[in-house]
Amino acid sequence: MKRIFRILVAVALLTVIVALLVTSVGRHPLHGARLMSHMFASGVLVVILPLFAIVWLSPMFDATKRGVSLRIGYWAVLLTGFLTTVTMFLSMLPIAGTDQLQQLILIHGYAGFAMVAAGVLFALGWLLSSRTPIHPSIKSNIDDN
Repeated sequence: MKRIFRILVAVALLTVIVALLVTSVGRHPLHGARLMSHMFASGVLVVILPLFAIVWLSPMFDATKRGVSLRIGYWAVLLTGFLTTVTMFLSMLPIAGTDQLQQLILIHGYAGFAMVAAGVLFALGWLLSSRTPIHPSIKSNIDDN
């Protein structure tokens, strides 16, 4: 049951990352319905990201089952997701001037695009680590030839 829940959380997170990417690019990326969709997906990300961090934490410490790309992708998704969230939160506070707000929004965008790359790395690592290993009898036949 844990494994199914872990899979569902990871698929939900990757889906939200794709939704955020799709709403962020284009001719007029953040206007009207795209902005509302982006804000909705951001709310989902704020809920899913901590859940993802908790659910996937224990498998990250088992080096025999998880590859390096999966572990790097996991930590990169968490880091970039946290940076993306914090930069937008800071831009909502009345402490920054116009120049600082523009810098925060720029960092927010770059961190979001970096989160897409981290999500791709996590997904590739996940797919590679979930492949079934070669059966020992087949492997010995391959090594003999």
